[in-house]
Amino acid sequence: MSGKTLRGKVVLVNFWTYSCINSLRELPYMKAWPQSTKTRTVVIGVHAPEFGFERDLANASNAVSDLNVIYPIPIDSNHSIWTTRNEYWPADYIIDAKGRFVTIASARASMSSPSA
Repeated sequence: MSGKTLRGKVVLVNFWTYSCINSLRELPYMKAWPQSTKTRTVVIGVHAPEFGFERDLANASNAVSDLNVIYPIPIDSNHSIWTTRNEYWPADYIIDAKGRFVTIASARASMSSPSA
């Protein structure tokens, strides 16, 4: 998937890992988000493993298949996409149709906020 393909679309980049309970709890929302919005939206789920067994490509591929995830899932075993801004799983970045970051959220930040 290229920047040209994503131009003019709202993109949700979800950093997750298949054995994280918070990532799994969020998964139904990730799957439904493009259908529930009225804008042209795309979900990209970056699998950023926390544990050694999650780094195995076969394990990650099997999990994506078992979980019936159909949006693009780049595998980031070396955390080259995962940035120093990420500390928790899942972490969600929303990028607007003009390519600007609109919001960043993580399950840990949501759980620790006073309104949660």
